[in-house]
Amino acid sequence: GGKIMIFVGKIDQLNAVQRRDGLLKELNSPPTEGKFEVLDDIQTDNGDRSLAKKNAENTLVKFPDIDAMVGLWAYNAPQCLEALKDAGRLGEVKVFSFDEDPVALEAIKSGHCEGTVVQNPFQFGYQSIKYLKEIVVDGKSPELPPSKEVSIPARTITKDNVEEFQKELEANLKAAKG
Repeated sequence: GGKIMIFVGKIDQLNAVQRRDGLLKELNSPPTEGKFEVLDDIQTDNGDRSLAKKNAENTLVKFPDIDAMVGLWAYNAPQCLEALKDAGRLGEVKVFSFDEDPVALEAIKSGHCEGTVVQNPFQFGYQSIKYLKEIVVDGKSPELPPSKEVSIPARTITKDNVEEFQKELEANLKAAKG
């Protein structure tokens, strides 16, 4: 439990809305229901990293008893970490991230970020081309689930699996460069 602030670039983009709504739904459902207080309004920065850091700095001043900061876009958590470092509070406030920003991944390894939720763009591309090849090149009708959607699940990266994830990410990037 505790007091948390949510940070994002723009709240009107679908991924931001869905991430915020999912977070709030989880916080307001058993067993966490009533244990968390979301402070103020969600902090937006319009994609400006310096404003993202300023929002985190202002939050630390306005809410010195804050327990956690949640960054809904890749750069938000690293900016929160910078603000915490500058304020001498790194490690006092829990930080949660989305996506695989290298700064956030290193912070997970060092224990300054609790974790991140990542998508798998490599698999998005791979599976798309796999199905297109079956249709166009092989002349087959691929077998799809009843929903007609191929699910590529998001993953949670924590201290327990961050190094393995970084190796996988590095291998995918290397493979993409040929």
